[in-house]
Amino acid sequence: GAFSWTPAAAGSFSFTVKVTDNGSPALSDEETITVTVGNTTTTNVAPVLAAIGNKTAITGQALSFTATATDANTGQSKTFSLVNAPSGAAINATTGVFTWTPATTGSFTFTVKVTDNGSPALSDDETIVVTVNNVTAPTSVTLSPLADSYVRNGSYAGTNYGSATNMVVKSGSGDGITRSAYLKFSLSSLSQVSSAKLRIYASNTENTTSINLSAYGVDNDSWTEGGINLNNAPASSSTVLGSVGVNNTAKYYEIDVTAYVQAQLAADKVVSIAVKNPSNQNKNVNINSKENASNKPQLLIVTNGPVTSGARTSAEELFSSESEVELEKSTIYPNPVQKHFTVEFSKQHSKDVSLEIISQLGRTYKINLPEHSRSGSKAEVNISDLSLTEGIYMLRIQSASLTEVVKVFVVD
Repeated sequence: GAFSWTPAAAGSFSFTVKVTDNGSPALSDEETITVTVGNTTTTNVAPVLAAIGNKTAITGQALSFTATATDANTGQSKTFSLVNAPSGAAINATTGVFTWTPATTGSFTFTVKVTDNGSPALSDDETIVVTVNNVTAPTSVTLSPLADSYVRNGSYAGTNYGSATNMVVKSGSGDGITRSAYLKFSLSSLSQVSSAKLRIYASNTENTTSINLSAYGVDNDSWTEGGINLNNAPASSSTVLGSVGVNNTAKYYEIDVTAYVQAQLAADKVVSIAVKNPSNQNKNVNINSKENASNKPQLLIVTNGPVTSGARTSAEELFSSESEVELEKSTIYPNPVQKHFTVEFSKQHSKDVSLEIISQLGRTYKINLPEHSRSGSKAEVNISDLSLTEGIYMLRIQSASLTEVVKVFVVD
């Protein structure tokens, strides 16, 4: 009783199905049915391109995105293409991956298109605009304190030390033992901060022990250099922004305070920081104040935004010395660099020199140098293990007496 048929054409077909027994006489039953055969051709539907949106790119840096699409007709293939694309732009016809490294600035309008292989072939597209800007080199900015001083406990709680050439940090038990430094900086010249480091020229003046100095945020900026004492000093946060160990070597020590400075930039653009010894090590640490003749406190900023007047800036170099005499500069070659380069250190540096390379986003990479890299010497530098992408970076060359920042162009 199994019925089978493969119709060759569309239409309605009526016929009778009959069953008969083998009795005497033979008897039967039947039913007339109609089979309607439809057209097997499926209507083609256009694919749907997912929204891409306008893009922003930087000259000399690759722009990449992936176009995707769906199609209601299962089993059909989709082909991606570009219409009126700028020179050098390409899209993978199968995967939809778009790549382009623009060479010039401007606005570029073109269309991304997807086409199916149906009959007839249908498509969907989106016209987008890619705006290409010049690369903005990060700028190093050195901010000097608006005010600095220190406060002291016990019978000295009402004493102001705003005119002192040194600030003292110490903690322990006893009258007048505990002292904390306060520093205030203005961010009014800045619109963006990628990184921020508090630099203090300091030393342990009692022995060779490394003393823990920690930085704390102070939200109340109303204190003044000539008025602050322990009795009226604003409270600092209990959260440590960063720490550094200070020994008996007088030099610049750095504390990373990036997150706090970024928060203050978004608020009142004034940064107040307290520096303390939370470990109760009971040893004097002297810090040069802004009243000192040399090696004053600094807030070292790396920014990708514009800088207005009032801050010492340089896209090529930055010196911690405030002398107006032109200093001999460190040099690097070749520049642009790939995986290796040579740096020849200025004779203005003292003792050991360290290197850091800073990306446009403010990420800092420590560079390992040969031992005893000193002023006047040369060093071969290998950056192949840093996995740097092509672009402009800032190379910070630093010693106890001098900081330079040199612009470096890294290429593949």
